[in-house]
Amino acid sequence: MKLIRSFEKGYMNKSFNNRILPKGEYSDATNVAVSSDDQAIGLVEEADGNERLSALEFNGVRASLFAECIGAFSDDAQETIYWFVHDPGGVNADGATAPALDYILSYNIVELRLVYHVVSASVLNFSLDHRINGVDKIDDLLFFTDNLNPPRKINVNRNYAFPTGSPLADVITQDDVNVIVKPPACSPTVVPFDNGAEENFIEDKFICFAYRYRYQDGEYSALSAFSEVAFDARKFELEGGNYDNIGMLNKYNSARVTVDTGPSRVIGFDVVFKLSDSTVINVIERIDKNKSLIADDVDYTLTFDNSKIYTVLPAGE
Repeated sequence: MKLIRSFEKGYMNKSFNNRILPKGEYSDATNVAVSSDDQAIGLVEEADGNERLSALEFNGVRASLFAECIGAFSDDAQETIYWFVHDPGGVNADGATAPALDYILSYNIVELRLVYHVVSASVLNFSLDHRINGVDKIDDLLFFTDNLNPPRKINVNRNYAFPTGSPLADVITQDDVNVIVKPPACSPTVVPFDNGAEENFIEDKFICFAYRYRYQDGEYSALSAFSEVAFDARKFELEGGNYDNIGMLNKYNSARVTVDTGPSRVIGFDVVFKLSDSTVINVIERIDKNKSLIADDVDYTLTFDNSKIYTVLPAGE
């Protein structure tokens, strides 16, 4: 009989026989590491066990005796370990009362440097019943999930504000750590107008507009909803020779497109358009808020006409 088990709960239970272990638990384990060295890549070898490197504290108060590590990640290339701690609060080793807090920390074993990346009173919402088994690091971004909260990520090189006040309250919000970033809440406002030029790219085309945000870590939001079609027909008129309704042309040749610049986390935005008979999305302009000295949460208006060559948004985006 072949017995297959998974260990989603992430903790060891030596109180039961192997045959009757509760689902998701294990009875014994050995620390191993898979070599990434070119000469022995893929080789599984025994790794060192745990060693106490530091004592956690916040505002000079040590973590409680009930604090537990609920997940960890080893960044071998940077000689750094990351771990996630949930402290439900209570008495600590000094006999004082520690507040309930969640921590994301790292320790560099070469520099012997401990870093408190995030300390949270409520936003991280860690739980001893939901271990963090899904962790990965891509460049400076540390991604993790616990099957309780939305997928999360932090930038390990960014300073996240710590809780303040009494009782402690978070300064960070869900938007600071969630993987999925918010798109614009509304579609752009579009006002067609005549700029006096003879060319008219939108004379016989139905065009609508949308935009998306670019965030601090280079992430893009989903597109906003598309606007109404920027088309206002001319007065009804039949052409005598072929009876074409030449009134079914746009009496305007340009449009003013107004978007919301978004909060401080948004560092830029892309304004796009599409034709009604095509799935191709074209980028009108990519705007950097800092370079253009654009404030947060204000209206920004640009002019759309046919005087530019517009790039195409890649299909994958």
